[in-house]
Amino acid sequence: MTMLEKLKTQRDALLAQMETGEIPVQPKHLWAYQELLYRIEVFEVMQMFHRSAPCTTDTKVLCGHYQMVDAYVHHITLERQYGKPADENQQKNRQAAIDSLQKVNEDYRRRFSSFRPSTAELYGKEIGNMIQCVLVAWLQYRNCYVDVNEIMKEAAK
Repeated sequence: MTMLEKLKTQRDALLAQMETGEIPVQPKHLWAYQELLYRIEVFEVMQMFHRSAPCTTDTKVLCGHYQMVDAYVHHITLERQYGKPADENQQKNRQAAIDSLQKVNEDYRRRFSSFRPSTAELYGKEIGNMIQCVLVAWLQYRNCYVDVNEIMKEAAK
């Protein structure tokens, strides 16, 4: 099961539990539901970026696509920096997660700043690898704000 499929399954399960009254709807459940919707959106957009990667060695064509991907990644690192109140330890975890995500971003920006594909398929492969790395770091970052898995476990009890 892909991460996108897992997120959709979690969303559907939580919605069903709330609609049937299996769990009393509490703010944390609404918080988790909107977070799942957000994560699904981000994964679907990233999937679209990967699927739409131009198959060419023309750097002018690749540059336009890359700029869209880069702008989107930059945007998701800045938005939704809110969650349950954080103690000192949680603040440190959040800072470590954002530092890690920013390091991933800096790394791919450095690699793509001088990117010259040797084959038409190379850009799609590289942008796919970059998206995977970004999504792993981004999920860790998001979990520092809203731990959907924890809320889902509580709802399952």
